[in-house]
Amino acid sequence: MKIYLLILIFLTNLIPVISQNSANFMNAEKLYQEHKYEEAIGLYEKSLNESPENSYIYGQIAFAHLFLSHYEESQTNFTEAIQIDSTISDYYNGRGLTKAYIGDVYGAIEDFTKSIKLDPKFPHAYLNRGSAYTSIEKIDSAIADLNIALELDKENPDINFQLARLLYKNKELTESINQYNKAEKKGLKSEELYLSRASVYYKLKDLESAIKDYTTIIKKNPKHTDALNNRAVLYDEMGKNKLAEKDRSTLYKITGVAFKDPKDYVYEKVNSKNGYYSLEVPNHWDVKLESKDNEESMIITVPQKDANARFQTVVITLSYNFDMEKNYGVGNEDELISFWQQSQIKNTDGYKSYDLVSQKQFMLNGWKALNFLTQSQRNENTYKLIMYELVSTKQDQLFYGYFQSAAEDFKYYQPIFDMMMKSIVIKGK
Repeated sequence: MKIYLLILIFLTNLIPVISQNSANFMNAEKLYQEHKYEEAIGLYEKSLNESPENSYIYGQIAFAHLFLSHYEESQTNFTEAIQIDSTISDYYNGRGLTKAYIGDVYGAIEDFTKSIKLDPKFPHAYLNRGSAYTSIEKIDSAIADLNIALELDKENPDINFQLARLLYKNKELTESINQYNKAEKKGLKSEELYLSRASVYYKLKDLESAIKDYTTIIKKNPKHTDALNNRAVLYDEMGKNKLAEKDRSTLYKITGVAFKDPKDYVYEKVNSKNGYYSLEVPNHWDVKLESKDNEESMIITVPQKDANARFQTVVITLSYNFDMEKNYGVGNEDELISFWQQSQIKNTDGYKSYDLVSQKQFMLNGWKALNFLTQSQRNENTYKLIMYELVSTKQDQLFYGYFQSAAEDFKYYQPIFDMMMKSIVIKGK
C-alpha cells in the first residue's frame, strides 16, 4: 500500500506551551524536517517529559516511526495521541496505515473511515481506504473512494493513475485508458504508466497503441528489458517478425539471456520432500529440496546457462513449518502472521531501502494468506529487488514463500510467479 502522509501543521494552541520553553522540541522538529527520524524521536521523547499530555508530540513520534517502518511503535504512539485528542483526522489516517502494514486490513479501514468522518475533505484518507479495499478485493468500494479523492484533489495525476489500475482490474478497460490519459495529461509520464496503459491496450486488441507506449519507454530507456520483450511479443502477433527479432537481439546484448515468452513456458508439478506441499514450476528451472526438523523448504532458480549476474537474482524460496506452538510458543493463525512479520522486519533491518508497494488478503486452500509486494535494496552495491512475500497459516502451521527478481525484470517474471503461486497446494503434515 502506498503511503499518503501529510506533514502535520503546527497546532497553534500547542506552540506557546512547547516552542518557547523546550530546546528538545525545537531541535526534534528540525531533525524531523531533515528526515533524521531516529534522532528526532529521541528528542521528542525527552520533550514529552516537559509536556506529557501533548498529542502533537505523540503524533510526530508516531509519524517518525512510520517513516522508519516501525509499525507497532508507530501504532502505539498514534493511539496515545488519539487518547489525548480524538479530533485529529491525521492520527486515525496514520494509525490506519500502521494497521494495514501489519495485515489488519479491517482495522485499517475502520481508522481511515474515522479519519474521513473527522475531515470529509481529506483526500489521502480516501486513497488509503481505497488501497485497503483493493487488498480485500472490494474493488467497487475502492473505485468509489478514489473518485471522491479525485474530486477533492483534481490536479493530482497519481489518483487518476491508481483509479485507472482499479478500473482495469474491474474490466472497465475503456474508462481505464481514459484515466491513464488524464494522468499523462496532468504531467505523469512514468515508465509504470506507459507499461500499465500498454497492458490495457493489449486487452483491447489495440496493438499499435500498446507498441507506441512501449516505444515511448524504450526511447527514454533503451535498456528497458520489459518494454523490449513485450514489444517483441506484440510484433510477433502482428506478423512483424523482423522487428520482433531485432528487439530480442537487443535484449540478448543487454542481458546475455535469450528471453522466452512466458506464455510458452511448460510447467510441471513439484512436491516438497515429504509431499507436504506442491506447486507448478517451469520445467527448465532448477529445484533444490530440503527437509530438516520441523521444516520443509524448496529453492527454485533460473538455470545458470540462462542467466547472467542480474538474472541470478531470480530466486523462489518456499518453506513449510509445523509444530510452531511446540517450538516457538506461537499457536494461532494471527499470532503466526505477526511472528513472521516481526522476523521480516528484523531480517530487513539495515537495508538501504525496503518499501511495501501493495498487499492482498485471501484464502489459500483453506489457509489464511497474505501476499505482499515489496521493493528493496540491501546496499549501494546490490540490485534493487521486487518481491512477492507470501505468508499462509493454519492452526500451528506456517507456510511462506518469496518470489523475487531484479526490479528491472520483475514485469517479465511476474506472470510466471503468478502462475506458480496460483498452483500452490498445501496439504500439511
